[in-house]
Amino acid sequence: MKLLFSYIKRQPLPFKILLAITVFLFFVATGYAIKLSYSNYLLVKFQKEKIIKLENQLTESENNTKKIILNSRKKTNKVNKRQGEIDKKLKEDEKIIDNDSITDNDIFKFLSKHQER
Repeated sequence: MKLLFSYIKRQPLPFKILLAITVFLFFVATGYAIKLSYSNYLLVKFQKEKIIKLENQLTESENNTKKIILNSRKKTNKVNKRQGEIDKKLKEDEKIIDNDSITDNDIFKFLSKHQER
C-alpha cells in the first residue's frame, strides 16, 4: 500500500486528477449497481408475493369448483333416483288403471249422474 502511495506521489498532476476522476466514477458506478440490484431484489420479492397470492387464489378457486361439482353430482344422483321412483310409481298406476274393470259406459253414467246435481 505504501508503495502505491509513493508511486502516485511521483506522478504528474494530470495523472493524479485522472486517477481521482477514475476512482470517483468507480464508486459512482458501484453505488448505482448496488441501488439497481436492490431495486431488482425488491421487484422480484414483490412479484413473488403476488405469484404466491395468485396461486393461493387459484387453489381456493379449484377447491370451490370441486365442491360445486361434487354437490351437483349428489343432486343429480338424487334427481335420477327420484325420477326412477316416479317412473316406477307411474307404471304401477298405469297397471292399476289398465287392469280396472270399469268400462267407459260406467264412467259415462257416473259422470252423468254427478253433472245432473
